[in-house]
Amino acid sequence: MAYADVLLNEVRAAHIIVIGLPVYNFGVPSQLKSWIDQLARKGETFQYTEKGPEGLLKGKKAIIAMASDGTKRGSAIDFASGYVKHMMNFFGITDVEIVAADAIAYAPETTVPAALQEVDALAL
Repeated sequence: MAYADVLLNEVRAAHIIVIGLPVYNFGVPSQLKSWIDQLARKGETFQYTEKGPEGLLKGKKAIIAMASDGTKRGSAIDFASGYVKHMMNFFGITDVEIVAADAIAYAPETTVPAALQEVDALAL
């Protein structure tokens, strides 16, 4: 649990959490899944109440920086960004923005500049 405690303390100390999300085969990389699993701790990042689960990491902002070769953000085959956003919400982090350089394989000349504009427009 020592490593999980280090990760949890880093997240607790942060006001803004930036998550790099490369999309691998429509999902999240195993390293990111492991990071999320290390944070998913009853009584630390969430609790169960009579009304259902309640996140305990309130008052934070998460920015998900998504990159994919062929998966478009929010599409029927994007299982990655929705999962990460859901887990942030589950932990109580409800101010979540997704910036995406997505489906780069189809139009890199427009996709990358559009993603950079999204980054510039972030409200920090």
